[in-house]
Amino acid sequence: MKNLTLTALACSSAAWASSAHAAVEWADWSAGPNVGVIPGSFPVSSTTVTYSGPNEFKFVDPGLNYFNFPVYSVPGIDGPSSDSFIATADLSPHSLSFSTPVTNPVMAIISLGQPGFATTWDFDQPFSILSVGQGTFGNGGLTNPVDNQLIGTEGHGLIQFQGTFSSLNWTISNGEFWAGFNIGLIPTPRAAAPLVLAGLGVATGKDLRLMTEAGIALAVAAIPEGLPVVATLALARG
Repeated sequence: MKNLTLTALACSSAAWASSAHAAVEWADWSAGPNVGVIPGSFPVSSTTVTYSGPNEFKFVDPGLNYFNFPVYSVPGIDGPSSDSFIATADLSPHSLSFSTPVTNPVMAIISLGQPGFATTWDFDQPFSILSVGQGTFGNGGLTNPVDNQLIGTEGHGLIQFQGTFSSLNWTISNGEFWAGFNIGLIPTPRAAAPLVLAGLGVATGKDLRLMTEAGIALAVAAIPEGLPVVATLALARG
């Protein structure tokens, strides 16, 4: 019975971990001016963001979603659910300033470059390309030939920056009329939840050893790669 209970907890923790990793908070740019220095907020996080730089316009239209393409959703990351983005101009520099340090933020990109006309964004932080594919204006490319450099030829997709920082800066080479972007935050893992759940179990009379194992299962399952270990240990118990 105990190993069945632990197995059930491990499986339920998989859903808990999955939900913890899937929800990305995308910036809402609806407040503030249309050009220049534009403030943004996030649905849940108290962190705020400010864009500054030469931009053509700020686009906010919940009824017309440029992000409504599969390329903007990858395993563990859901794309923006509304059309709130900033369209950069072909001048430089551009910057995002965060009120508190952020870790591994994600950027959704609309129409960087054109077919046969490559536009380059040079960032001051390393990143990896998560996806590239069909978007509103076509199915071009996004490449990262040199560290911190993104080149688009009608590119749509997601990139993720690596590290923790309070600002993100970039310049544009061979610019075009506009290319759009939005920035998303990865929520902080709910690390305290396993301890709270285990403590509640003990307080209501559950077996201490079982609750300790359950707490460990939840903690490990918060990292998707750790879930098979939890399930194996649970099934191995007599």
